[in-house]
Amino acid sequence: MLFLNIHGRVKVNLRTIYRAVVELATAANIPEDVYQFNGDPFDYLFDLKFTGPSAARQCLQFFQSLQLGRGRWKTQEVADPSGSVHKFYVAPDKNPAQVRKEVVAKQLKLSIEALEGWSKPIFIRKSTGTLLVDRRPLLSVSIIDEFSAALVWSHANRIQQGLEQETVEGLLREIVEGKSSP
Repeated sequence: MLFLNIHGRVKVNLRTIYRAVVELATAANIPEDVYQFNGDPFDYLFDLKFTGPSAARQCLQFFQSLQLGRGRWKTQEVADPSGSVHKFYVAPDKNPAQVRKEVVAKQLKLSIEALEGWSKPIFIRKSTGTLLVDRRPLLSVSIIDEFSAALVWSHANRIQQGLEQETVEGLLREIVEGKSSP
């Protein structure tokens, strides 16, 4: 299943957004009879559910067809009733552990960047919960359960950056326990 939302929570007509989705799906060689489009007649949130034996493959095919590479995406726009054009976004359904991994990774990134003496930018690879420094992995967040997480280190990069493992492990504990808000 994929979720669609309109930028700025602007409400659009269901038929209008459906036409835009059909156009994108057709460009990805996905026939109209293999998915269902759901939502209220006038809303800013919709979902696209693929059906049949190859539903997962077609869902992935559609989502990947929107990506042009290097952070660029196909134009995804729809007009509201007044004729103004608004962007819409398509996102996959994520399980709670993936959402938690992304949230913890972002909080950890902010906490490390707030450390005294730290000056390098940190980037996040959301899909894996990996923090990157100098385009190299520093650590990855691993969700163990609802109340605990662990870090998988790239020790060579940690040492090169002069980052103390115990300090970051302490930051992680604060985040997981809900005691930190950078």
